[in-house]
Amino acid sequence: MRMNSRVTVGHLRAAVAVMETHSFTESARILGISQSSLSRRISDLERILSVSLFHRTTRSVEPSPAGGALLAQMRATLVSFDKGLAQIEQLASGDHGSIAIGCLPSIASSFLPSVIRDFLREHPQVQVEVRDAFTSQVVEQVRAGQVDVGITAGTERVPDLEYRRIGSDGFFCALPPWHPLAGRESIDWSELSGERTIVFSPYTSISRPVELAFEAADVRPASTMVAHNVGAVAGLVASGLGVTAVPGLVRPLMEFAQLAFVPLRPAVRREISIIRRRDERPSPAVREFIRSMSIEHEFLDQR
Repeated sequence: MRMNSRVTVGHLRAAVAVMETHSFTESARILGISQSSLSRRISDLERILSVSLFHRTTRSVEPSPAGGALLAQMRATLVSFDKGLAQIEQLASGDHGSIAIGCLPSIASSFLPSVIRDFLREHPQVQVEVRDAFTSQVVEQVRAGQVDVGITAGTERVPDLEYRRIGSDGFFCALPPWHPLAGRESIDWSELSGERTIVFSPYTSISRPVELAFEAADVRPASTMVAHNVGAVAGLVASGLGVTAVPGLVRPLMEFAQLAFVPLRPAVRREISIIRRRDERPSPAVREFIRSMSIEHEFLDQR
């Protein structure tokens, strides 16, 4: 005997209810259907399976010898079905699943941890992975499907990606505390002419805005040294080998070097955006994470 595709979940729920209550009247009440509808479901199921599932008496309803094993399997099937359905609902609501996030190191160490903490309070079963990298690497991670979303900075837009702006941060001059400009309330970009400068590698999101600001202010450094990561730049500046321009979100990563940070004028801002693959429907967990990106940070301007 093989189970026919005409068997429905409604049939199984009816049979299991009768098996557990030993009563058609009580089972109909629990299922919220009429007793005649319940009787029809049981009759249909017995006809489909060609088995008599119950012995009916005036006092009770008991599983038949042939029906006992079938009814036990029906109950196990319903338990598995209901568990799977609950998992589907949890996944659909964003309460389960996983999220891989590509982002800049400055973002991974500034506002992102608090965003993830608040998100996991609401969705504790979601698994979150953070991959920090340079801007170009984050873009490629998103395009290749290695991460679900990226959080990065920059003005260039890749056509096959969707960008959602979440804020911007301004630039500061980082310099040794004994430098003559260190005590100023602000520094004009043009005042960096003649200074030895430490600049970030072109692979970073910092290089291009600084390059444009130098061109606009006609800054001509006395010398230029290139470094690839924040720690190296901070160490070089602390050693007196030059000054540098850094976005606000990078400042906390350089505090260990005990540098002075002075706002640069006129203001140059670096746009921070969430990026994902265009025309791709995000999973519920990813959708809920993007929705949770309400950010407050001392160096992030959401205007």
